[in-house]
Amino acid sequence: LHVDSAKADSVITEWSSEREELVARLSAQKDERQRAELELQAVREAMVKSRGGEAEDTLLPLLAEDFESGVFERWNKAEGGSARVVRDAKRGQVLAFEGCTWGGDAFSKQGVNCSLSNRCVISFWAKGPLWQGFSC
Repeated sequence: LHVDSAKADSVITEWSSEREELVARLSAQKDERQRAELELQAVREAMVKSRGGEAEDTLLPLLAEDFESGVFERWNKAEGGSARVVRDAKRGQVLAFEGCTWGGDAFSKQGVNCSLSNRCVISFWAKGPLWQGFSC
């Protein structure tokens, strides 16, 4: 058995670098999640205040998505739509768009019931061209 120690050292160094990068990205994602949880808490507090102190249990998220697995079991992609799941360095798996179709690109299979009498707070991060948005 012949082992090229220089090659082995090179592979080990590469793996070590990759591990360090992954650990750093995980730490950044944990920080981002903590910021998001604080933002969500602020939104919940604002909703409680706007509802005159209504119980917080009515303010649970109606729809949440991490885009990690089985995404298109929970979302419909429009015919001709450009929606796809990609890895973002800061947020992990995200839904990305390269364009927009006439009626929208991707739709959650889970609906939300928002109206003047049943107010909702919609919160999402968007990065990219102006055609991205939300409607219900």
